[in-house]
Amino acid sequence: LDDPPPQLKPREKPAPGSANEAAPAAPAPERRQAPASDPATPRDIEDTDVHVIAADDLYDNLESAGLEAEAIELSRDEARIYLANSVSGDSRTHVGDVARSLVAAVPGDVERVVLVQPDGEGRERRITVDRREVEQLAIVDYLFDGLEGQGYEVESLDISHRQVKVVVGGAGTSHGDGGRRAAQVLLAALPTPVERFEIVHVDAGVEVGRVVVGRDDVKRDAQVDALFDGLAARGFELESFEFSDSQATVYLSDERDRPRADYVSAARLVADAAPAPFDEVVLVGLKAGVEASRVTLRRRAVAGGLAAGRDAVRPPVIEELVPDLGQDEKRAVAVKVFEELGEQGFGVDAFELTRHKATIFVTPGKFRQFARNTGRAARAVANHVPDSVEEIEVVTLNAGLEIARVTLFRHDLEAAVARNGSPEEVWANARIDGPVAALKPEGSIPEDAIRNPKRYPTLTWNVRPALRQQIGGPDGFYIYQIWLAATAEAELYRGLRVTGTIGKNVTNNFDKLKLQSDSVLPRVRSDIVRYLQEGQDGNIVRLQADYLFLPFKDWSARLSAGLLEEMFAGVGAEVLYRPFGSRLAIGADINRVRQRDFDQRFDFLDYEVTTGHLNVYYKFPWFGLTGEVHAGQFLAGDRGAQFVVSRSFKSGMRLGGWATFTNVSAEDFGEGSFDKGFFISIPFELLLTNSTRRRGTFAFRPLTRDGGQMLSISNRLYGLVEEGNLDNIAQDWSRLLD
Repeated sequence: LDDPPPQLKPREKPAPGSANEAAPAAPAPERRQAPASDPATPRDIEDTDVHVIAADDLYDNLESAGLEAEAIELSRDEARIYLANSVSGDSRTHVGDVARSLVAAVPGDVERVVLVQPDGEGRERRITVDRREVEQLAIVDYLFDGLEGQGYEVESLDISHRQVKVVVGGAGTSHGDGGRRAAQVLLAALPTPVERFEIVHVDAGVEVGRVVVGRDDVKRDAQVDALFDGLAARGFELESFEFSDSQATVYLSDERDRPRADYVSAARLVADAAPAPFDEVVLVGLKAGVEASRVTLRRRAVAGGLAAGRDAVRPPVIEELVPDLGQDEKRAVAVKVFEELGEQGFGVDAFELTRHKATIFVTPGKFRQFARNTGRAARAVANHVPDSVEEIEVVTLNAGLEIARVTLFRHDLEAAVARNGSPEEVWANARIDGPVAALKPEGSIPEDAIRNPKRYPTLTWNVRPALRQQIGGPDGFYIYQIWLAATAEAELYRGLRVTGTIGKNVTNNFDKLKLQSDSVLPRVRSDIVRYLQEGQDGNIVRLQADYLFLPFKDWSARLSAGLLEEMFAGVGAEVLYRPFGSRLAIGADINRVRQRDFDQRFDFLDYEVTTGHLNVYYKFPWFGLTGEVHAGQFLAGDRGAQFVVSRSFKSGMRLGGWATFTNVSAEDFGEGSFDKGFFISIPFELLLTNSTRRRGTFAFRPLTRDGGQMLSISNRLYGLVEEGNLDNIAQDWSRLLD
């Protein structure tokens, strides 16, 4: 069975008062339930479904106003209060004031309060107070109080949907702030999206000044005021500040010897309260006019789940608070990461470590789910890097090609592992990027990254049982061979590898094959009987060298040479354009090949051909369907197109079929008229007790003819880069913690 997923080692808790100590979480607000009380008997009303309750606090409020309630009915949008005593006409205004005060005591979805009072003659009087009217009156009262608190005497206030005009007099005219404070009070109090504020100053009824400001200017002024007030509250004196498009620099004067944590706290205040989302905030402490301390904070915008289509902002990182590790310390961390990932079946190319970010370049070797490999690699890194590291980037490679980059926040990963979060919450803040192109032999690995000295050259080999079969042929219903395939692969450098496979016969019934080819086309496939019989034992199935690289953004390329398949050898090249996250991929391949001898060793026949195709792939947004078109020249020199449709299932199985149409007539093609068949690809892990990336593919074609035959190319680019495309990453993201 698979090994259990690795666990994260907890980070050490910082000492109290240290700069890295996290602020204590605010206690969760205590939930209050409605007070239980004895239900009052309601009067007969038309709506029999109205829920009648007797609320003690409402009764108390009424009693304090000198009124006695007989019953209270609370429905979805109305609170109806039945008074036991009659109220004279002179008290109607008083009753309305009480009703307005009761609006605040009923649930927020109740739109109105109705007071029902007897008139002494068997009839009822009703006073209805609408919540919206009460809230508007409350807003006006709040505005008047706020303006008067700033020293303004409000003469009049006019509120429309987009504009507010206030006429003020008295001490407010001497503020000298151009009405800035008044506009800030209005912005804070009004719930409507007001875009324009007009403040008119009057003295003895005569206008002495008028200021018109926009919403954005008022918000910016308020943020600057909050920034200055916050610094002053911390005992700092602001000398000057500089704001640019991406940086804010603040100079503070402080003659005391403050701990660095105080400057860090002040820098965080500037970062949070600055009137623009600066990429960098620099706080400079001055003593006697000379710089005594400097703290730098950086904000980096990260894409929080492309599938979600939103951006998240990383918390500020204090660059100078955490000292950088020395090269020897980084190397010691890298060795531990290399060892742990090697034990889990990863090939690790390199590791990069900075104060706050770790990047690992890995080639998965065991699990086929992208998210599962990403999670295991990230946890291995998190277990060994310093506590200051908050970003972990996993760069995934396949056959030397970089196929995707996933950057996780460490605290999200730790919360998910501790069951205080989930893979979905990790996804919300993760950044998913496409591969970075680089023509250097080592690809996009930075110069200062630590290379794994054991990665190249690497030799791997395996021996596995294999099966050749033919079903429904003229020489017998079932023709088969069970053989052993011995495969060795040498990775000489990133992207450069040599692969060879030799076959050893175990048993077969090829002696039943008698039918000889009668094809009028070059016999590129129809001589399969001779290949099977003469090359059944000790044959070299494949021996080829490949070099794969990323020449440009969204482009991948492959160069190949050698014994490319059982029947042909030669040289070839392929390019593929696949934008990251796109459903569409377009590529082309060209190969110059020569036909191999029937014993499948190192001898050749006389037939040579150039074959190549324009390849188009499209993933449909439903049912896991993928369509392919390969148009060009085939092995027999015929020209046309092959159409393939396949479906992938959550289990990893893939089922599909193909049909090929070329300029060969049905008569020349022979029986069957055109090439066609179906295939099924099965992950071996469905049949085993442990995980593996290997899979078996079985293809069935009714007849093997020579028209419409393509070169059997290993390491096709689409199959390599498709694994790291965005939809595949998202599909299995729930397995991040497996």
